[in-house]
Amino acid sequence: MKILVASPLPPPVGGIASWTKDIIEYFDNNNIDYHVINTAITGKRAKEVSKRFLIDELLRAIKCRKAIKKAVKTGGFDVLHYSASCSMVGLIRDFFVLMGIGVDIVYHCHCNLDYVINNKISETFFKMICKIASFVIALNTPSLKVAQRYTSKCAYVPNFIPRVYEDNKIISDEIKTAVFVGRLTKQKGIYELLEAAKELENVEILLIGPNDGNIEFSNQPNVKLVGRKSHEEVIEYLKKADVLLFPSYTEGFPLTVLEAMSCGLPIVATGVGAIPDMIGDTGGIIIDSPDATRLVEAVKAIEDKNLRAEMSKNNIHKVKECYLRDSVLKQILSIYTSLGGNE
Repeated sequence: MKILVASPLPPPVGGIASWTKDIIEYFDNNNIDYHVINTAITGKRAKEVSKRFLIDELLRAIKCRKAIKKAVKTGGFDVLHYSASCSMVGLIRDFFVLMGIGVDIVYHCHCNLDYVINNKISETFFKMICKIASFVIALNTPSLKVAQRYTSKCAYVPNFIPRVYEDNKIISDEIKTAVFVGRLTKQKGIYELLEAAKELENVEILLIGPNDGNIEFSNQPNVKLVGRKSHEEVIEYLKKADVLLFPSYTEGFPLTVLEAMSCGLPIVATGVGAIPDMIGDTGGIIIDSPDATRLVEAVKAIEDKNLRAEMSKNNIHKVKECYLRDSVLKQILSIYTSLGGNE
């Protein structure tokens, strides 16, 4: 079986780019014949949909389509695995890129579809993509339900990590350090997190990630702006923390939560995207909205050391059972095989 992967590669580093890097490593280790077309955005990322932005996206779509068409024509590929971020503009671009491409398409939605498919334009283009795709991969249960409205050839396949990072976490007597990892933007619930920090004055809250949202921070003594860190550094911060706070407005399948689980951290997060699938009833507390009061109440609800120890153990076990790279990518290989390829 020969696989063509159209997906972003670092830089910039991001969730889909990390996924691409990991699947390439798996393919290399398992002698799978593949080729990657890098679809990463280059240059300065647009902050709003402007005329210039739309022109740039059109040029990007033309370039991507030409590269895929050429590879399909000359490379003898069995399957095109296409990674999609699923914004409204992205759905329009993806349909243009993929129509009449001439090979089985696995359309991988790295997003929260029930958040994205929210108007007639996005719904129309997603419906058309489902008609030309041979298979659609959804990143969480709510997204799968959306995909099932338009195609029967779909499945929920989670994100993954290569290994567990902490097998036996030492649990502190008290919650001393909480971490957030991600871009510091309104959509990630940063304003609510800062408000909650005022009530959690005995907890040091570390904000790890770039301030892309240009958030203005007041001088809160228990809030520390760590900034952008390497993956290895982030894992070390997670290992030393007591809880992950993740009050995001929308997510697909956040690797931050998965990596925190693999470090044995209890999770306090909004119930968006795959997060309820990930931590269930035993790995932390789901809050129903990114609200400061609910964040504070959730942190106080897990102050008991024995409770946090149980959550830590449950999260590490869940990662081992469900979210390690080899087992997840075997699911993807079985999808390829179902389309007519051979392992």
